[in-house]
Amino acid sequence: MPERSGDVPDAPAERDVGEPEGPGGELTTAAVDGEAATQEAAPAEGDAAAGDVTVLTSLGIDLTAVSGGRPTLADGDLWTPELTRIKEILERRERHTAVLVGPDGVGKRALVLALAHHIAEGRAPKHLAGRRVIELPFHRVLSSVRQPGDFERIVFTALREAGTRDDVVLFLNQITSFMGILGGRTTQLNAAYAIETACQQPGLFLLGSATPELYREAVTAFPWCLNAMTRVDVSEPSRESTAMLLGELTAVLADYHEVRITGEAVQAAVDLSADYIRDRVLPGKAYELLDHAA
Repeated sequence: MPERSGDVPDAPAERDVGEPEGPGGELTTAAVDGEAATQEAAPAEGDAAAGDVTVLTSLGIDLTAVSGGRPTLADGDLWTPELTRIKEILERRERHTAVLVGPDGVGKRALVLALAHHIAEGRAPKHLAGRRVIELPFHRVLSSVRQPGDFERIVFTALREAGTRDDVVLFLNQITSFMGILGGRTTQLNAAYAIETACQQPGLFLLGSATPELYREAVTAFPWCLNAMTRVDVSEPSRESTAMLLGELTAVLADYHEVRITGEAVQAAVDLSADYIRDRVLPGKAYELLDHAA
């Protein structure tokens, strides 16, 4: 089903790294340097012992595990320049931080899933080999807030943990939400200072995403964003490219809905959404229309 963020869904389900633990369901944030990313709260082989709980193992989603063996929208040639640019930024000696800028539904999260898939298959550059792409969802951090200051403390601890580990690429979807800019309005939950400080850590591998409108607001409020995070623009694909991409994902939808999806249905979803849904972009709106029809 479509993601809440508006980006194109690339897998039928997500595998969570774990769930918050501690008394009363509160988050335990003790960071362990060098601990490997885990799946379903089980530490990677040869790394930290079971029972060690950090922000990333408690609240993170291991996108490398999610993307493994499944087709993604960005596995084709359409976004090769953007994927190449992301890899180049993460391969630099310093400042491995980037923000993907594009409208909702264009496929920003799909690009990150494709990067995780490339890493899992050994198609990533050597400095990314063995890393796991961990997403820290905003709503999970928000649900762990118990008292004033918790939000900033959790984000700061997650960034510090990611910066001290050599096996993590941290992904903050809708990064402007973490900076107090949510839905075009400012909020009291603002971890911009923690993000600015973390971007100065040489060991931090960080990816963010934002819409052009919210990115402009963030740059206006926090000019340091321009130098701290390299911008990567993600453009809307053509109808032909969208039809090709959706054709690769029809098997996922067909299995889920137990129907047969023809090439004519895919093309109709692309054309109808492009002609009549003007306030959104491809391929997201075509995928949702096809999902709804199925």
